[in-house]
Amino acid sequence: MKLFLKIFLWAVIIIVLISLIPYIISPAYEFDDPSPFKGSSLYNPYKDIQNNNWYKANLHSHSDVWGNLADGRSSTPEAIHKVYSDMDYDIIGISNYMNLNVTDSHKDKLFPVYEHGFGIWKNHYLVVGADDISLIDFVYYPTLNNKQFLINLLKTENNLISIVHPWMRNAVSLNDVAYLDNYDCIEICRYSRTSVEYVDKALSSGKSIKLIANDDSHNINDQDEIGKGLTIINSKSKSYDDLISAVRQGSAVSVNLIKSGFNSFELKNYNITRLPNLIRFDVTGDSISLAFDSVAAKIKFIGQDGVMKSIVPNTYEAAYTFKNDDSYIRVETEFSSNAIYYLNPVYRYDSLYSKTYTAKINYPLSVIYYVLWISGIIIVVLIYKRKIYRKNNL
Repeated sequence: MKLFLKIFLWAVIIIVLISLIPYIISPAYEFDDPSPFKGSSLYNPYKDIQNNNWYKANLHSHSDVWGNLADGRSSTPEAIHKVYSDMDYDIIGISNYMNLNVTDSHKDKLFPVYEHGFGIWKNHYLVVGADDISLIDFVYYPTLNNKQFLINLLKTENNLISIVHPWMRNAVSLNDVAYLDNYDCIEICRYSRTSVEYVDKALSSGKSIKLIANDDSHNINDQDEIGKGLTIINSKSKSYDDLISAVRQGSAVSVNLIKSGFNSFELKNYNITRLPNLIRFDVTGDSISLAFDSVAAKIKFIGQDGVMKSIVPNTYEAAYTFKNDDSYIRVETEFSSNAIYYLNPVYRYDSLYSKTYTAKINYPLSVIYYVLWISGIIIVVLIYKRKIYRKNNL
């Protein structure tokens, strides 16, 4: 029994030490103070849209992996493919926790994507276009520095990084999105709720992020988890490179169907195939004008700090003129079905190729952190050795 307890104790110690490695190697960063977008030009994310090139996508769903320990339930990749194909989806992401789906079938629609994170605080990121899995994560509470380190670790030139369900266990706070850098998107809609306040906080802080919406489904047979959030992407083609380029540019619309009333698979199969489309979005001088192919109950223009700037009811089209104090404007459109469309923001800029903020490593402070960590480990080892010595010499 004593031997078993000793082995168990050592196993716990080793696991804890391994779990501390990311904290030990994570550097400190310098973050610029949040500041609104500035400039004389306006960025139009929809400048190249083509009316026949809209593709429906759900990039966040879970299948049966890890022996169902990760809550994939009975959702096989084949079942996920069929359900979303029946709803006329063009792109399907099976985003299992720390696992890339390697199913060879249905490659015409399945995207390489996984959900990164196994920590207690649900600090998760959707990695779209991943070539491999990173095993580094922060099991315990991650600091702002830790979150930036992880984003930088996951980010490549060819992938997309999206913050998902930031509100869950306060995984990413409103303060965090005001400072974090080097990620591409925030998931504004998930089947259970939205993250609108996080989007406006990031945009109000000068972060040129884009929006996506997904189901984050765990049970493909549960109609309350399916067809609740989707991203409609305007892309030259369904190729991975073109789709990623379109999302990165902002040529996509996030759709919230949480309150749409499409409460059966039959209704979803019928109605989702007939969702309205954005057919025009122009930015000329300091004015925005847009149009849909169906009448909208409300077209809302929202600006700095999430303030409602204008509402236009019962119309196909609407326009808005930037005011001097407008740093960005994003559009929310409500339809009679209660479907809500979140459009990507138009924001001020001087140069598209100079990022507003870039988190930089603070090397002196990082060295101090490393010294403190190493000193702490040395002290713990010395205390343990002293305890063993005293025990053996009593």
